[in-house]
Amino acid sequence: MLYVGSNVFFDYCSLRVTFAHLDLAQKTGRYAYYFTRNLVTVIGLFIPSQIVSCILWVYKREHPSFPTLHGNIVQNFFEETTWPYAFATGHDATQIVSGLFPGQLLITGIVFVPTLLVVSMFVVYYGFLQVTPSSEAPLAVA
Repeated sequence: MLYVGSNVFFDYCSLRVTFAHLDLAQKTGRYAYYFTRNLVTVIGLFIPSQIVSCILWVYKREHPSFPTLHGNIVQNFFEETTWPYAFATGHDATQIVSGLFPGQLLITGIVFVPTLLVVSMFVVYYGFLQVTPSSEAPLAVA
């Protein structure tokens, strides 16, 4: 419950910050500044989200001594973020392949989704405005 709750909390904060920066960008017209500021803020949210997620991951596994974490804290975080996941492969999904997969990074990286979506939307919108004819041009009357 705490594991999921922490991820939801950081995702909520990301959404709130993204919409606040979007509102400020629209009011001031300083889109690049506020989108950059939003990206920095979301990176700031990602780091504690990843730390909390990695710490709680060991307890989520329901066996605190597994995995046996050795080395420094950076090695431990790398081990947890790239823990092998099992994937079913083959045409009938009978083969199980276990490989390194950044599941923890994927889960906590969701804090970037609102920023990516909002910035992508504005890039597409701006591009659309650039390729469409201006409404200032007179329309041809037949």
